[in-house]
Amino acid sequence: MPHGFRDPIVVGRREVGTGHACFVVAEIGSNHNMSLSMAKELIRAASEAGADAVKFQSQKLEEQYVVERESPEFIDFFRKTELPEDWYPELAGEAAKLGVVFFSSPTYLRAVDLLESAGVPVFKIASPQAATDPILIERVARTGKPMIISTGMVTYDGVTEAIRICAAAGNNQVAILHCISSYPTPPAEANLRLMLTYRAMFGCPVGFSDHTEGHHVAVAAVALGASVLEKHITLDRRLPGPDHAFAMEPAEFATMVRLVREVEVSLGSGVRLDLPGDLRAFVDRITMRLVAAHDIAAGAVVSARSFVHRRTREGIPVADLARLDGAVALGAIPAGTPVGWDQLRLRRDGPFRSG
Repeated sequence: MPHGFRDPIVVGRREVGTGHACFVVAEIGSNHNMSLSMAKELIRAASEAGADAVKFQSQKLEEQYVVERESPEFIDFFRKTELPEDWYPELAGEAAKLGVVFFSSPTYLRAVDLLESAGVPVFKIASPQAATDPILIERVARTGKPMIISTGMVTYDGVTEAIRICAAAGNNQVAILHCISSYPTPPAEANLRLMLTYRAMFGCPVGFSDHTEGHHVAVAAVALGASVLEKHITLDRRLPGPDHAFAMEPAEFATMVRLVREVEVSLGSGVRLDLPGDLRAFVDRITMRLVAAHDIAAGAVVSARSFVHRRTREGIPVADLARLDGAVALGAIPAGTPVGWDQLRLRRDGPFRSG
């Protein structure tokens, strides 16, 4: 598929993509436990931890399942993960007040319109929808808003088809989020280099939805080029619910963000035209230079045996030894004296004698 996608994409006032700071998303998902106050507390915790955005999961039983065909146990479980539709404006307002982006993953068509009404600046396509719901993908693409597409349950063909749908709908603002849909993910299965494959395939920003435990794999993803990093957050891993146990608590999330920012700074520009001043001074101090190995008489032709090599701030660097071909001492040079250019006359009519 030819590349026609933007890099970076623009989320609100943020550029997200190659050469820009990683867009760190605190995945709240269903960890609000059907409590609006807990949802707001999670937004505050994410903001204080340094997240750029908070993401929820727009789920509603009647919009996703034939309720009569589901078991009472499943219905009870699913009800506890829903995101009440009347919360959207309040959650968006709380996020705006705290300076983080609010968005969600719509899992049914009406949620797209509700999120549009709430003013989300970006949409997330969760991997189940990316794998199975082209109608939803197209509906989101036609909003013209940037899209983050998760790939945990999607094959190469599936990712290609999702990208094709976005392009056909005229949406060229897509980021592909590499994801392993196992909870928690063993580090050996993270396969971070798949991000690079997606970037080569589609030419768009890439990122990582991290379900590993700890922050080391997430930070490695940023070092490898993730422009988006998504990680679950919880107030307490001991809380009941499907996603709390492998999520990060706020202090841990803050540590991850700090490490991400340190790694980003450490990557630098890839260019070093000169050494920093303090390092240049150190190199000058430790440079091996030519020192008279014995008394050198005025008019004597010097050879390699005329010198020893010592670290000193004065004298000709040993790297320039070959330039002394046929050099003659202009005056007497006592043993142990650093030898400078002003003490020699260079001759060009004969080779420098090595012995």
